[in-house]
Amino acid sequence: MKDISGKFRPDVERADLVLLLTSSEEVLKSFASSPLKERLVVIVDEKNPPREEMEGLKYARVSLSAEDALYVTRFLEKVLFRAFIEYGFSKEGKVVVLADHPFKLTIELNLDDIPLAKAIKELSQKIDPVVLEAILRVVFDIHREGREGKSIGTLFVVGDVEKVLSYTQQLIINPYQGQPENLRKIQNPENWESIKELAQLDGAFVLDRSGRIYCAGAYIMVKNGVKAHPGFGGRHLAAASITQETDAVAIALSSSGTMRIFERGRVIFHQELG
Repeated sequence: MKDISGKFRPDVERADLVLLLTSSEEVLKSFASSPLKERLVVIVDEKNPPREEMEGLKYARVSLSAEDALYVTRFLEKVLFRAFIEYGFSKEGKVVVLADHPFKLTIELNLDDIPLAKAIKELSQKIDPVVLEAILRVVFDIHREGREGKSIGTLFVVGDVEKVLSYTQQLIINPYQGQPENLRKIQNPENWESIKELAQLDGAFVLDRSGRIYCAGAYIMVKNGVKAHPGFGGRHLAAASITQETDAVAIALSSSGTMRIFERGRVIFHQELG
């Protein structure tokens, strides 16, 4: 990679994943003609997109704010989460992040040190990682697509189904009752459109750890005494409550675009989808 060595210094050759944010067409051409392109994701600022995308490269779009340009950690979290949503990545190995705007940045990370990867690993005994990854992709789509131009929220409660259901009431006729197995699996992308439609209604989805959806439109009865944290709305309060009372995990998305993963009543991962 001699043609970019003057601009970027890390040992990108041994990276398992390279995330690149650059305004330089020369750098993009360098990667496009390199074997590294198979391990490369180009991060595009939605507010300043390229005139055209280069054939053979993978792109992920991120909405970067002025605040993101001031805080490197926030910038990295957003970029890594977006790359994961678009393409997924191994939970082990090295990732190199290269950027020349909004600031110059060169950093190498262990994938298993990334907060999202750590959360997925931590929850692997409760949720099949493939199921959690599918939920995160659906949640991001729900945030991005919204309804009639407005952002919406949603709630997924996973695991300990029998006990979780004892804390719920149906707000609508359960659309998953009696449905065949193939229509109830969240890891099946063919089901995502119907899930996103149902997310527009009030209530939560309840799933088992293997990704089978038991119901949608379920009202979570919040137990008295659950501590409300600043900024928690109804969905996040319900997520904290149900995971405190059961062995389930909850993924809550607020209409403002904040996603939190709850276990045992506490937040173990959060991301501003922005």
